[in-house]
Amino acid sequence: MSQRFLKRPTVALYALAAAAPALLYLGTAAFHGTWGFPLDDAWIHQTFARNLAQHGQWAFVPGQPSAGSTSPLWTLLLVPAHLGGLPFREWTYVLGWALLLASGWLSAQLYRAIDPRRSGMALWVGLFIVLEWHLTWAALSGMETTLFIALGLGCLKAHLGRAKPAWVGALAGLATLTRPEGALLFGLLLLDRWRGADRWRGGSYLILGFLLFYLPYLLFHLELTGRPFPNTFYAKHAEYVSAFAPLAWRLLEVPGVTLVGPQVLLLPGFVWAWILASRRREHPTLLLGACWLALLAVYIAYLPLGYQHGRYMIPSIPFYTLLGLRGSFELLDRLRREWRRRIGLLGGLSLALLLLAFGVLGAGAYARDVAFIEGELVRAARWIAQQTPPGALIGAHDIGALGFFAQRPLVDSAGLITPEVIPFIRDEERLLNYFQAREVEYLTFFPCWYPRLAQSPRLRLIYGSPLPQDCRPENDHLAIYRPTWAERVARN
Repeated sequence: MSQRFLKRPTVALYALAAAAPALLYLGTAAFHGTWGFPLDDAWIHQTFARNLAQHGQWAFVPGQPSAGSTSPLWTLLLVPAHLGGLPFREWTYVLGWALLLASGWLSAQLYRAIDPRRSGMALWVGLFIVLEWHLTWAALSGMETTLFIALGLGCLKAHLGRAKPAWVGALAGLATLTRPEGALLFGLLLLDRWRGADRWRGGSYLILGFLLFYLPYLLFHLELTGRPFPNTFYAKHAEYVSAFAPLAWRLLEVPGVTLVGPQVLLLPGFVWAWILASRRREHPTLLLGACWLALLAVYIAYLPLGYQHGRYMIPSIPFYTLLGLRGSFELLDRLRREWRRRIGLLGGLSLALLLLAFGVLGAGAYARDVAFIEGELVRAARWIAQQTPPGALIGAHDIGALGFFAQRPLVDSAGLITPEVIPFIRDEERLLNYFQAREVEYLTFFPCWYPRLAQSPRLRLIYGSPLPQDCRPENDHLAIYRPTWAERVARN
């Protein structure tokens, strides 16, 4: 392999490298008899996309405009499959995978910006990104994660490459249309632009580029809900805030979730990169570090949830990796030549073996996650589609698979498409009274998440298992209930 090739990372090489884990993940899931997505939220995006393609409506339930999607741009990318009759699962997998490749290439380009002396190492940086197990899981999850990562890295590459401010702002606007955290990246880039000589002109164009894409969706939210961000942004926080750990624990837990894998070996280098960048005032490295810090800070403050492999924190991994590898190479350069070669070889081999090992473990985790969604949520949604009247009003906590497969009118106890429940989202008695006031005909939820509802005399279990004595995740199964008030109406 020539030095010239090593200095010019190619998408073709990344595609070949990333194909193996992608096929391993999907093959492992298929071997276990499942073919779908590892998150119920992926079905929310599919439902929005299908309704837009078939009905021309931005709605989860046709006829009910909704501000429940945190990622309208991802939804738009899913529409062609539903519009053209393509296999939507495969379309979604290919999109996520292609965006992971783009993220690897962009990471390599950014590494050149923060460490021009070692530009030949950029190839290996990109390969690390496309092989990291969290990112492979996210690419095949049916979610917007790799789109957000690619746009975030693209923003920084354009900004550091002195692209036109309007173009940088447009990329930041697209990132915010993908996840609300994109507004953080926009804010950092705007602050950084303010350091330059053309702060007023450049800053104005940056803002205009951002608003060109994000302003329409912002106005849509304000018109529909009176709030600037999607319902999900507020509902998730309200639902889980009571379960937040103390701040000191969150400061350890949230970054810790992203270190599960070979990147834990990069921790000394990550710390050293911060130290060197601060001493030398290396602007590109500090900007990447600020992006990592901003993302982690908002997760710690607003949604510090480590479940599902820390899926909310996954976008911070490329920023951490870039700094970790940069600092690790700097530490190696401080060693004597003979030690540098030995430790470099040992470190590279350790990273490669851990990438392989966690890739295999990640494939098993992916298969189990898909099996859970298919066996619990998709199966129950199909049951509702077959066993309930077409116009039956369903109350539910997890609405993704239900919206896609059952296609019934819904009342959402998680607040994504029913934002009026957000103020009392964890008050089970008020929720039950709200369901009764809305004349909900069926209720579906995990009993351990709503134990008082599961034991209410106003609900009769008709599908699934009752509240278990031991509420470990493996004991909790989705249940469907028939409210007594609905049965009285049916008898009358």
